[in-house]
Amino acid sequence: MYNCIRVSQFGPSSVLQMASADVSSLSPGPGQVLIKALAAGVNPVETYIRSGQYATLPKLPYTPGSDCAGEVVAVSKDVSKRLKTGERVYTMGTVSGSYAQLVLASQSNTFRLPDNVSWLEGACLGVPAFTALRALRTCGGARAGQTVLIHGASGAVGLLCCQLAANLGMRVLATAGSPEGRQLALDCGANMAFDHHDPDYADAIAVETADTDGVHLTVEMLANVNLATDCRLASPSGRIVIVGNRGSLNFNPRLTMSKEVSVTGVFLRRSTDVELAEYAKLISGMLKARQLRPTVDRQFPLAEAAAAHDFVINRSASLGRVVLKIDEWVGQID
Repeated sequence: MYNCIRVSQFGPSSVLQMASADVSSLSPGPGQVLIKALAAGVNPVETYIRSGQYATLPKLPYTPGSDCAGEVVAVSKDVSKRLKTGERVYTMGTVSGSYAQLVLASQSNTFRLPDNVSWLEGACLGVPAFTALRALRTCGGARAGQTVLIHGASGAVGLLCCQLAANLGMRVLATAGSPEGRQLALDCGANMAFDHHDPDYADAIAVETADTDGVHLTVEMLANVNLATDCRLASPSGRIVIVGNRGSLNFNPRLTMSKEVSVTGVFLRRSTDVELAEYAKLISGMLKARQLRPTVDRQFPLAEAAAAHDFVINRSASLGRVVLKIDEWVGQID
């Protein structure tokens, strides 16, 4: 038996309940890997799914989570040449859910974790790191010398965007709503950080980007609030890449027309296996070279997953990623 979090009905965080499950239910099928998870990342979208407020909902009961870090304990025969038992790995998507001591994942969503990265840091990768890369490179066409605005930079995706963009040789401007968040963005490679609660912050960004005629690329974390501002700050032929949104807005499309600004959404599930492998290779190289440093905001024990969800929903400012620390599973895989 192993411990996991189970959701038997959609609702408040209290529906996240610790449960015991049979190990035999996680036997790896073709192309699958079984992982002894030691940490799991909490994505904000998981709070929406748990509450039932999401377009696509899992069949009940289910175990939440897509990202974990841990050790491989079993693989299917067709995976044995790529991943072996005992290897350190992290996931970007799972079959069985990551809020658990044992996690079943597809080999295409499982990647080696360098030795210099802790389990907690490894759990900060997955969806945030791959989303940041897809936003910057695949959807945003980021290039060295361009000016990028990370609009909402103090969360897990934003801080990784700052580091990745700086590594690409971009001029990085960031916004955050707290002094701690702005300092984190600067520590992660941003050249300047602005307070997006300041009513004049957009004017300050416009002044700073006058030499480039605006912002070449914006990575937007709250489009329903900021999209019009992004368009005004954009350079001619500038790109706005939407990573996050929490509602609708009244938007005038003419804001995109005079400068031929393009607006693109990011949906990580559209990534091909080839793209995922490319992202993982880039991430691994930067981790080994210590050019990428995942940021843990707060950690909770697995049994306190409900408290972790409450913290994600209610925190006044993001400062990295919330992570579940998982007690090591001790058992035998038959």
